[in-house]
Amino acid sequence: MRNRFSGKLKNTIELTSLLDVIFIVLMIVICNQQINMTTKNNEAQIAVQEAADAQADAEAEKELYKQHRETYETINEQMDVITVYVDYTPSDIKNREIRIMANDDELPMIKISPGNEKESYAQLEKTLEEKVSKADDADKPVIISIDTTNILYRDEQAVDEIIGRIFKDHDNMYSKKY
Repeated sequence: MRNRFSGKLKNTIELTSLLDVIFIVLMIVICNQQINMTTKNNEAQIAVQEAADAQADAEAEKELYKQHRETYETINEQMDVITVYVDYTPSDIKNREIRIMANDDELPMIKISPGNEKESYAQLEKTLEEKVSKADDADKPVIISIDTTNILYRDEQAVDEIIGRIFKDHDNMYSKKY
């Protein structure tokens, strides 16, 4: 019995071919990792370049808006803009409101009712005359903008007459309807 077992123990195992296969598999895994790393590195470089381009575009737009804002502020200093908005509520067309904005200042609202139309229009004319005269003294042009989207015909006619009277007295005034 001993002979039977001793014959099997004397067989030598050949590891050279097994090690060759293991090294080949290991080389394939390492090469695959290297290829993946190169691909990811290239993608990262492309992303960095795109981010740099986007940043350059953003900086250019920022500079454009900065220049535009500075030009706008310079124009604002050199001229006055007055916006007149006369509106009404559809449920109560007898009572209306005149809102005035001069440059960045919102002036007090003027309420129009059937009993005080003449006084309200006189107050509007006085307010506009003061603003235009002040700008005329400072040698600044004035743009008066009238919003006609929600205005009654009679109010539009009255505002046009007021603007016409002020226009005759001052040559620094321009009007715009929209």
